[in-house]
Amino acid sequence: MNTNAAVQSFELRRFPDLRSPLFKVLWIYLALIVWEHWLFALGVVSVVFIYRFWRLRRPAACLQLSDAEILVPTGLFQSFKIGRQLVEEVSLTATGVIIAWKKAGVPHYTRVSSAWFDDAVWRKACPALLAWA
Repeated sequence: MNTNAAVQSFELRRFPDLRSPLFKVLWIYLALIVWEHWLFALGVVSVVFIYRFWRLRRPAACLQLSDAEILVPTGLFQSFKIGRQLVEEVSLTATGVIIAWKKAGVPHYTRVSSAWFDDAVWRKACPALLAWA
């Protein structure tokens, strides 16, 4: 039996939304820096382009659901697994989903935020997470 057939994978956002107000403020700030310190601004813009190129070339981080466990990325190079037998409850919140689980009798709560996903991916991931428990 193919064990990969039962795995669902949901791709996380690669880069923050360019339409967000944070980026508008960033562009205004960069324009002011360029106006006064063009050499410094050239360095900052170069670092931003290098980071973006590096980030987009990396494989996408994915939240993976299988019949036995869930794999949640927690950092740049780290992730952790939660076995299905350890999960007690998966509940919906205003900002995402909370996974309540116990390991060695100690309760843990893992938040999966809807902001981690694009809207179209979240509409698929949320029901799958709720049905997974």
